[in-house]
Amino acid sequence: MMEVGRVFSDPWLKWEIRLLLCVPCFHIVVMILQGRLGSNPVETMILETGEATVHLLVAVMWISPLRVLLSRFDWPKRLLRHKRDIGVACWIYASVHLTLYMLDNLGGTLLENLQKPFIVVGIAAWILLTLLAVTSPQCMLRKLGGKRWKALHRSVYGIAVLACFHMLLKEKSQPMSAYLHFIPLLCAETIRLGLHLRFRFQNLSS
Repeated sequence: MMEVGRVFSDPWLKWEIRLLLCVPCFHIVVMILQGRLGSNPVETMILETGEATVHLLVAVMWISPLRVLLSRFDWPKRLLRHKRDIGVACWIYASVHLTLYMLDNLGGTLLENLQKPFIVVGIAAWILLTLLAVTSPQCMLRKLGGKRWKALHRSVYGIAVLACFHMLLKEKSQPMSAYLHFIPLLCAETIRLGLHLRFRFQNLSS
């Protein structure tokens, strides 16, 4: 049986992650080829890219907690190096999701829909996600400085909450789907907060 460390070793990990990030795209292509997009193909692709965005947000939020919880293993640390790739892929799917929605609702319908709460929340999440994507390169880290860069990128937790509210407020969305995505997000944030408080307590005690 192949060791976990070998499966998650560089440089294989980079290509494994990139292939995984393309899975939602491949899934949509297969649906197109098999004619399984339904009576409204654009709406189906909107839903698929939206689901992919939220799944990647959950993945991004779990990388840091896994690095701490599984500190005796080397692969979570290696996975952390590819966090930016996952975040950028998340932004790409979100951008495609928003673009398809706007193309599907051109004209007066789009202007009316832009006033709906779930659209306002979704666009707010996309704007914040765009800021993170733009500032993700190392050159932006140097320009902003470590503290400001980290403070900005902590907004990913707020983005995840906005994404869940976007799903919950959507008229045709099933509430259970939003709840099922919110639970792992809440668990990741609870673990992160607990680890942060423990670290602060240890510093004060030393």
